[in-house]
Amino acid sequence: MLETQPQDHPSDVRSDAQRRIIEAAGQIFADSGYKHTTIRAICRRAGVNVAAVNYYFGGKKHLYLAVLKTLRAKVWGEQLSDFSGYAALPPDERLYAFIRTLLSRILDEGEGTVFAKLMAQELIQPADAFDQIIEEIINPTFAFLSATVLQLFKKPMSKEKAGLCCLSIVGQVFYFYMSKHVIRKLFDREHFGDRELDAVANHIVRFSLYAIDRMAAQNEGDVE
Repeated sequence: MLETQPQDHPSDVRSDAQRRIIEAAGQIFADSGYKHTTIRAICRRAGVNVAAVNYYFGGKKHLYLAVLKTLRAKVWGEQLSDFSGYAALPPDERLYAFIRTLLSRILDEGEGTVFAKLMAQELIQPADAFDQIIEEIINPTFAFLSATVLQLFKKPMSKEKAGLCCLSIVGQVFYFYMSKHVIRKLFDREHFGDRELDAVANHIVRFSLYAIDRMAAQNEGDVE
């Protein structure tokens, strides 16, 4: 069957069928992985004709991208999906806002957790749309975080070293997602409430700022 061109509508103007397809696809992609997810299974759960995915999205790959974009916007909030809402904050406050928002979304057992699970799968087994995912989903977030980290250094720093710092920061956040069940047992917590999330976010920020300060003090931040 020939694929139609994907209809990349904003989330607020999508039809009910499109929204149901995206919701169903997100759950199945997260549970089964991109490779083992079938269009038929998605359409069955969404209650639509099997041809609907091609009609609305242009195929499985484009649907997967639509799912990731939709979930990413919900993780950060529609108004913050381009990070413009953080621009006026000082870099340390911006880093806290970034970490606190990401933690609250990926640990909420809702759509944020689905997004985190999909992104974790991409790290292990990239999907057919991997290059587009890097360009459209990951790069904007990474660029924002890199710019924030560069501003935290009091000395010039290479983009490569800033990138490594960003990976370390994001790694701390995603460790709490990947190990949340173990952490709950270790700290005797049934769930992560606002108080716990505030404490974790503050810890990650303080830990990261201290590391950045030490690197700067040892002249490791100088551009090579």
